Amino acid sequence: MKKLALIGLAVLLTASYMSGQTFARAIRPGPGRTTAFLTQAFVATHSRLTGFEVHDWSTLYDGFSSVAALTRNSKRLAQKMDIASARLYTHNGLHDHVAMWTGVFAVGTQKSPMQATVEMASMSFPDAPAQTVLILRLLAKSATYQDFAAAYRTVQTTADSAGGSAVVNATLFGVLPGLLNTAQRGAVVREAYAAARARPLQTMVYTYTTSVAGYAVSGGRSVLAGRQPVNLQVALHENSYSQSTRVLVGSPIITVEY
Repeated sequence: MKKLALIGLAVLLTASYMSGQTFARAIRPGPGRTTAFLTQAFVATHSRLTGFEVHDWSTLYDGFSSVAALTRNSKRLAQKMDIASARLYTHNGLHDHVAMWTGVFAVGTQKSPMQATVEMASMSFPDAPAQTVLILRLLAKSATYQDFAAAYRTVQTTADSAGGSAVVNATLFGVLPGLLNTAQRGAVVREAYAAARARPLQTMVYTYTTSVAGYAVSGGRSVLAGRQPVNLQVALHENSYSQSTRVLVGSPIITVEY
């Protein structure tokens, strides 16, 4: 399968990162609103749910922490998330310290196991204050919508408990039978946007891939792409190996390759 990085959108988001984070914090909705909005858009694609990813990137504080301190603090959060079979990875560089726990997490009625990551990293810079960040990630390869809602709440709650600026992103994965052409992919995207009452803003169409980013007033947390708020992205990509089309619906944007 070919993988497409969101080059155009990523450039815009990077350029407006600081203003985007300020905007996002100002209008952050509750977890239930975000998951309901994203699920509504995904269901409208009529694709089969195959998994999801929920992750958070939080700026915790300005400062350069030791690996030992990062290990202690990240372990506390991993325990709070009930991560089983946790394994520790550390890195002790001159300008970067990392402590990362990886393991298995189970939530929801199905108790579907998920890949879980809790990472804390400190970085020092020659011309800017040192910074310590938190990264949380839950990846499910099979799931229900109930699992997704529970995972999102867990990531949001854990990030908030760490005391940083929680920035949670989520993407639902699905599949449609057959290799959809450009027109068919466009029709699926329009259905998702109509269901979410969202307005398309940025569209990228290639031979095998369609990706559309947009905004819904009633949707979840937004980031700024240039001067435009974005809180929904729908993408479809042909998989010639399985003769199917992969569907991704993310809020505020899709944060995985496809």
